[in-house]
Amino acid sequence: MNTLAKLLGIAVVCGGIAVSLPAKAEFYFTDNDRLILRRAVVEPSDYDQVTFYTRGTILPETVHYQVLPLAVTRGLAPAPEGDVYVSYGGNVYLIDRDRKIIDATELY
Repeated sequence: MNTLAKLLGIAVVCGGIAVSLPAKAEFYFTDNDRLILRRAVVEPSDYDQVTFYTRGTILPETVHYQVLPLAVTRGLAPAPEGDVYVSYGGNVYLIDRDRKIIDATELY
């Protein structure tokens, strides 16, 4: 019985730790972020046919994005570990290691 009580106590503590871990936010881009990004990301030219990819989409391998430099991203909310802010065609995405879009903002 004593062992069962110890295991139950450990389970409660571990559950409390798991609940206290930071969860990924659903949305990252704010209006202020868009202002910062518009100053840093080049507007696509008229002849560019650009697709805007939505949250949850995997960026195709044919999409050659640019990782945003620290000089730009330091003004944004920190990306979760392993995620990165990128730009493609005048749009900015927060993507994970698998190129899955966590959040997206259309700038132009």
